[in-house]
Amino acid sequence: MTQPKRMWMVRAQRGGRLFEEFKTQSVVAIGWNQMGDMQSFKSRDDFIREVAARYPENRPAQTILSASQAYRFVREFKIGERILTYNPEDRMYLVGTIVGPYEYAPPDTIDGNRNIRKVSWDGEVARDRLSVGT
Repeated sequence: MTQPKRMWMVRAQRGGRLFEEFKTQSVVAIGWNQMGDMQSFKSRDDFIREVAARYPENRPAQTILSASQAYRFVREFKIGERILTYNPEDRMYLVGTIVGPYEYAPPDTIDGNRNIRKVSWDGEVARDRLSVGT
């Protein structure tokens, strides 16, 4: 029996403000621009060290959480895995598949969020059509 593919959630920032950009540009993006190109960071500890160095105002728990999120985006997301994002204003999920590796994009990409993954969007699902368990 084959295991189901993982499904990842990438928030389109507070209030889903980047939802339409994610949709029209066929990407998901995260911030942490002060980290630069994260391709050279291999281990979770590398990410933790970099977040601590570049965001010294963070509390230790924030550093670990941020580093873990960035690590997953760069190292654990795999081409072919499922992905979604959410627009709370419209109560709509955008569902797709990761089709590209981690990229450090030009500064004008997705409102300055340079850490991206290319996505093929399959469509939208209204939150109100999903069960609580889903």
